[in-house]
Amino acid sequence: MTLGINARVPQHGITNNSLNLSKIILKLKTKDTENQKKHQIRNLHDRSEIYTKLDTLYSKTNLFKNSENPIRRQGRNLHAYVHNPSVN
Repeated sequence: MTLGINARVPQHGITNNSLNLSKIILKLKTKDTENQKKHQIRNLHDRSEIYTKLDTLYSKTNLFKNSENPIRRQGRNLHAYVHNPSVN
């Protein structure tokens, strides 16, 4: 793109367009981090469900008669984190 002879170039180097562009980029970055958080929580929720299923499987096999099922403990901790992440 070439500028014509009479084209005016701002001396300070910052135009309204560049300010608007930086605002748009900032919004996109913010939205991207929000989407990442949503995906992380969704993944944690899926893992919590997997732990619940594994817990029922282990309880049916009676592998942990005298001690607490480690799968249950891990799943319970994960479930608590998914539903209230600010506590941890």
